[in-house]
Amino acid sequence: MRPFLPYPLRPSAQTTELRARTSYLQGPRHSAQRYIHRRPAPFVRHLLALHRAQQLSACAAAAELGLGRARFYELFTHYLRACAHGQADTWSPGRSGGDHQPDWPAEVSALLTLLLSSKPPSSYSACASELHRRLHFQTDRASVRRWALQNKLAPDTRYK
Repeated sequence: MRPFLPYPLRPSAQTTELRARTSYLQGPRHSAQRYIHRRPAPFVRHLLALHRAQQLSACAAAAELGLGRARFYELFTHYLRACAHGQADTWSPGRSGGDHQPDWPAEVSALLTLLLSSKPPSSYSACASELHRRLHFQTDRASVRRWALQNKLAPDTRYK
């Protein structure tokens, strides 16, 4: 039994019309900033349904979406899981990667600013240890270093 698809399985005038209506979202074909969250979910579902019905190759679908092979198969896996649960019509692609960590508390930022702006500045390892000892905030020295670089508190180590 074929699944219900909101679009025909072959590229048609409907698909071309959908691409034309969303071309402002897609940008030029060679652009590196063609993100999946800029594609309408029905268009993505349509392409994944075509691939599921073996009427569109994975390479062609990935190219149409502007994705790499690994990310395409990750999306396809999530789509198949939604199909298995009967939610193929409401499934929408999620974003990949990104910053999922919450911001550090204000007390942590204040203590790091104090420790890293002293003369001479504390080492990143010592800062991480002090955060754990004083505030029970567990982190490692690499995270402290990234925070210091981001907040322009990293010591200048070019000259010794």
